Amino acid sequence: MRNIHKVLPFALLINAFSFSIGISGEQPVPQTIKPVQDEGKFLVYGDFLWWKADANDMPLAIREEVQVGSSPIVEKKMIGLNGKWDPGFRVGAGYHFGFYDKLDLLLTYTRFHGESKYVSESENSLGTTLLRQTWIPFLGPVAFAASGQWKTGLDTGDIEIARNFNSSNHLSFRPHAGVRLAWIDYKYQANYTGAWVNPIDTTVQTQDTSMSASSAFNAGGLRAGSQFLWKFCQNLGLFGDISSALLYGHFKVHETFNGADDLEAPTLISLTERFKEDMNGVRVNLEVLLGVKGWIDFCDHYRFSLFAGYELSEWFRVNELFQVVRSFDPNDNASFSTIYSSNDIGFQGFTLKAGLDF
Repeated sequence: MRNIHKVLPFALLINAFSFSIGISGEQPVPQTIKPVQDEGKFLVYGDFLWWKADANDMPLAIREEVQVGSSPIVEKKMIGLNGKWDPGFRVGAGYHFGFYDKLDLLLTYTRFHGESKYVSESENSLGTTLLRQTWIPFLGPVAFAASGQWKTGLDTGDIEIARNFNSSNHLSFRPHAGVRLAWIDYKYQANYTGAWVNPIDTTVQTQDTSMSASSAFNAGGLRAGSQFLWKFCQNLGLFGDISSALLYGHFKVHETFNGADDLEAPTLISLTERFKEDMNGVRVNLEVLLGVKGWIDFCDHYRFSLFAGYELSEWFRVNELFQVVRSFDPNDNASFSTIYSSNDIGFQGFTLKAGLDF
């Protein structure tokens, strides 16, 4: 204690010096560190479709080429209606929730309407070339000429929820699931110059006959699938999407046959048959998309993407039509009966997609 008077002045001097530094010097300001968040983004995109439609098991006629000789040879060729290439479109919009589990909510509308036509060259006689009709007997057993046309309309609306998962630095998957609404219309028209041979004097009688049909399928159900992206480099990769839908819907089928009956030969009796049916059913849709996708980021928040590829959309048993069969009883009395014919409709072609995230 007796030396405290020697230490106290030095302690007071150091304390005063420290206080003066605290007053005049700058103290470090604590920084508030904000957590990095994946902010939400809006998504918009549009597709140009260059597709064609294919209706399976819908032949118009059978062309028979007869090579006359000591041993006649008959060559048969099925005449069908192959779809031609037509444009369509798809538009969509959605939102990437980012912080909320990084989910995507998308709404998409697709529209494609295609058609096909066929007109045969008129045959002058029944000599070497025959057109056998593939529908029902009273349109004529053979024909001098045939023409046909069908039109198909596809409209779908989708609502889906999806999430992206990175499997590695180069491979990612994006499973998605949602609801699909679908409207498919199908119209078919076949015209023939029917030919009948008079059993009495073997003369040929002709008469124009026709068949027209329409089938509409309106449905809704669940759709699920997954996308993948395999990056070649930082801004380019192989992109694919496969999905399937299970739909419950309502069918409306109408058919009209304008033909002739030769049961009272040599007189042809004009005959018109109309069929109508409403029914419900469950159908399956399968879609596959594959192509190349590129993208570029700009302004720290925007992304523009471009995709080019090939797409397949198969609808199983959605083309419901009647097949008419003529049968004879033991007394040679004819009767007509109908059976359903369920055929697939497929759509395929090139897809060009442009999208913007902002």
